Amino acid sequence: MQFVFPAAPTAAVTISGGALQTSWFDIFDWPIGVSARDDRDGLLRSTRGLLEIVAGLEAEGVPADKIVIGGFSQGGAVTLLACHRYPKTLAGCVCLSGWLTLKEEWAGARVKDNATPVFWGHGEADPVVLPEQVAAGSEVLNAQGPDIKLDARMYPMGHSSHPSEMSDVSDFL
Repeated sequence: MQFVFPAAPTAAVTISGGALQTSWFDIFDWPIGVSARDDRDGLLRSTRGLLEIVAGLEAEGVPADKIVIGGFSQGGAVTLLACHRYPKTLAGCVCLSGWLTLKEEWAGARVKDNATPVFWGHGEADPVVLPEQVAAGSEVLNAQGPDIKLDARMYPMGHSSHPSEMSDVSDFL
């Protein structure tokens, strides 16, 4: 078993007045609701970096169907996009307190047949990434077709983790 934990780069973040902080992509709106704007370039850059790591693992001999990608908050958002864009079915995708980005690219168009199972855990009282993101994102994901295996669950928490959520992630894995 191998774990790889890539760190987000340091970048200027608009909602922080342009301050440098660890961030996978820029954030323009706060809180992050369904109308939040996406940093397309930043999202695609981070997604490419994540997919390069996955491709590198495959090159080392790890089969795609044994690789799980996961992330929290921004990392969860990048994870959903990366799993969707990877040309092979992965063992799993874990999005915790994240959201679906670039929705216009997903709606009505399938990037590929993708049977990668997705676990999406989110807090019912999340003040950062609003809970409405789960219903909106789930609708878009489920519209991708019958290959999508989405397990979206809400937990009694804010923008954090919950013991039941961690147990459910363990069961998913």
